[in-house]
Amino acid sequence: MNSEKIEIGMDGCRGGWLAVMWSDRGFLDARILRDRSSLIAILTDSARTFIDIPIGLPDSEASRDCDREATPQEYRQLRKILGRSFSSSVFNPPIRSAICASSYSEASAINAAKTGKKLSIQAWNIVPKIREIDELLLKVPTLHDRCFESHPELLFYHLNSQHPLNFKKKTREGKQERLELLQSQIPEIQVHFAAIRDRHLKKDASDDDILDAMVLAYFAHRSLTASLHSIPNPPNYDQKGLRMAIHWC
Repeated sequence: MNSEKIEIGMDGCRGGWLAVMWSDRGFLDARILRDRSSLIAILTDSARTFIDIPIGLPDSEASRDCDREATPQEYRQLRKILGRSFSSSVFNPPIRSAICASSYSEASAINAAKTGKKLSIQAWNIVPKIREIDELLLKVPTLHDRCFESHPELLFYHLNSQHPLNFKKKTREGKQERLELLQSQIPEIQVHFAAIRDRHLKKDASDDDILDAMVLAYFAHRSLTASLHSIPNPPNYDQKGLRMAIHWC
């Protein structure tokens, strides 16, 4: 990358990580990062990254405040903000000791022993990506102030005038609904979406992966000049010093 300031939205996908790059000129590029060296390089070059993955892990609590707490604007819990149909997109991550487990049954047993609650299979499925980002942030502390956890559905909620969306993201109607919300801010978004879609196979990145990474990138860019909000506010930190909060602006 050159010296131009870059912001990134990053979403996990079957091919690795889908990274959408943004700048003052708008959309720049999208890449699938398939190895750790590529991940380190792009995060190091980024002025701000919004990523849809839990950052900061509890040691004994069954859930983090950011997964259950109200916002400073007195919104209700994040699950209630997103609406009943979308609350399943918010789930409790594993405790730190569970991410080193070699199987779901082992991780769930560790989680239950410390918290009284088993680990959901949904959380287990993203453990490799949680562990990858966790290890990277602990290895490269300079990324702490540039890499922020966010949630695409919360960002779309704010683009939708703080109303829950009508359709789930994997449906045809849900794809169109989210494209139209992005288009309200970025008129050329359909062209950018089509360009990303043409370059990457659906087996590596689905349509909703692209939309999620795009909205994360747009808000990462916006957050450099707008007020950054979080759930909770102020953020909590885990015992490793990693911020435990979900961000938007």
